[in-house]
Amino acid sequence: MAFQNQARYSNTGYQRQKSPGNSPGYDPHVQHAIQNHSGFKNGQAMDRSMNLMTTAVNSVRPFRETESHSRHHRGTSSFDNLRSDLLRRGILFEDPEFLAQDASVYFSRSPPFRLDWKRPAEIASYHRQRPVFIHDNSSRFDAIQGELGDCWVVSAIACLSGPDHRELFRRVVPADQGFQDGSYAGIFRFNFWHFGKWEEIIIDDRLPTERGNLIFVQSHQRNEFWAALLEKAYAKLYGSYEALKSGNIGDALTDFCGGLTENYTLRGPQANVPRNIVNILFKALDRQSLIGCGINSVKGHPGAESILPSGLVAGHAYSITDLREILLMSDTGEIPITLVRVRNPWGNKVEWKGAWGDRMEFGDFLHNFDTLDICNLTPDSPIEMPKQWHTAEYHGRWVKGFSAGGRPTHRDSHWTNPQYKVTLSDSDEDDDSICSLSFN
Repeated sequence: MAFQNQARYSNTGYQRQKSPGNSPGYDPHVQHAIQNHSGFKNGQAMDRSMNLMTTAVNSVRPFRETESHSRHHRGTSSFDNLRSDLLRRGILFEDPEFLAQDASVYFSRSPPFRLDWKRPAEIASYHRQRPVFIHDNSSRFDAIQGELGDCWVVSAIACLSGPDHRELFRRVVPADQGFQDGSYAGIFRFNFWHFGKWEEIIIDDRLPTERGNLIFVQSHQRNEFWAALLEKAYAKLYGSYEALKSGNIGDALTDFCGGLTENYTLRGPQANVPRNIVNILFKALDRQSLIGCGINSVKGHPGAESILPSGLVAGHAYSITDLREILLMSDTGEIPITLVRVRNPWGNKVEWKGAWGDRMEFGDFLHNFDTLDICNLTPDSPIEMPKQWHTAEYHGRWVKGFSAGGRPTHRDSHWTNPQYKVTLSDSDEDDDSICSLSFN
């Protein structure tokens, strides 16, 4: 079982967690596995149980199949009671756990500009509009990255808000809230997959602004606020907005849909692209998987974003929104070409300048991108899927001195790490006799 190190994309070199060292009690691969289910506040690791889930196209033995993954946090929600009490008292909610103060944005330093916390009604009034939670239906083009270097989050939001994932979006962004008279009390809720269960995050709707404009994630429609509020809830989960400055798109995809993410390095000495990668992507799209990709920072400028001559952005995360195979007619017959479409979360004209315009040939994709993350949805997903994964779940933890043996180089202790025997009895539906298996 191997956990891969992933590239982190942002316009800053800040890392969400600090390595406690390379002692036998610490394994950076294990640390990364825990991070896939969040649990970091202000750069400090929280002591939580590790959730290990295995996913395979075929049955997995000897693990017992479980339905715990599908239990929604809504059953124990305090949101309705809180909102009813606020409406009865005629006041707007002020979150006592995530205060409207500078420390909720930047925990390590003072903000580089003056922050004014304003509610959506006040922000929209600058443009002579009324606030709305969601204009018509959500769209992958709604969320635009702001001043915060959280392109990995915005790319994941773009995947979540695509037209094929409406029900999945509603699980994260419940529809029974907004700015309507009689139900608005300045309180909103969002759901994230956190340490093996859905966790409801309740926030107020005060947002950081500068001169009346949103500083961070915003929508194309200036009076639409679901994306900005979702980012705030995610920042609360991690402890601050600054904690979102650098991260892996695969982590955000997992937090948003509860799925399992497989990671590929597309180029360089650590490249692990399987020969059937196009087939893997087509199968992933058939199963409504969420897919992201990224380009590493330019050498010598870690964490920095820079526009390349190709129009792509180094140190940046993208979302993959489509994959097509077309046939071109030539003198020698039909030539198959695979095209992939990627979306820049900046939502502007900074895009691929090569052949095929908004799309690119898959060979160009492999030549220009460094990482690929595929988040596979579990069978309990609210989306109807003609083809599904089978899942089995096991909860355990690394305990120092007992089951935390460190990385493989610690030969005297590595064997004490948790070990799991998995038997795969059937292959995929392809002709290659290969069975797909994913660990998280």
